[in-house]
Amino acid sequence: MPATPDFTPLLAEALHRRRAVQLLYDGAWRVVHPHALGRTGKGKLSLLAWQTAGIGRSAEPEGWRLFDLGRVAAAETLQASFAPRPQPASGRWTAGITEAIAAL
Repeated sequence: MPATPDFTPLLAEALHRRRAVQLLYDGAWRVVHPHALGRTGKGKLSLLAWQTAGIGRSAEPEGWRLFDLGRVAAAETLQASFAPRPQPASGRWTAGITEAIAAL
C-alpha cells in the first residue's frame, strides 16, 4: 500500500495566504477555500474549507466541508485568492477540528 502524500504544508501555506486550492478527493476534483487545518476529536488530520466548486455527496456545490486528508489524492494551490467566510453565531467555524495546526 503506497504512503499517503502529506499535503499539510501546502494547505497551511494556502490557508495563510488565503489562496484557493483544488483537491482530488474521493476521485472527484473540488475547489475549496481553506479555513482551518488540524486534527479531529478522533485524531484524523482534516481540513475545514468552504467548497466553491466540484462534486460531493451533498447536492449543494457550495458550503462548509470537513475533508479527511487521508482521502486527498492530489492538491494544488490556485492563483485565486479569497476573503474568509463569516464566522457562524457560535463564534467559530472550526467545527470538527479540536487541535488546530493553522486557522484563519
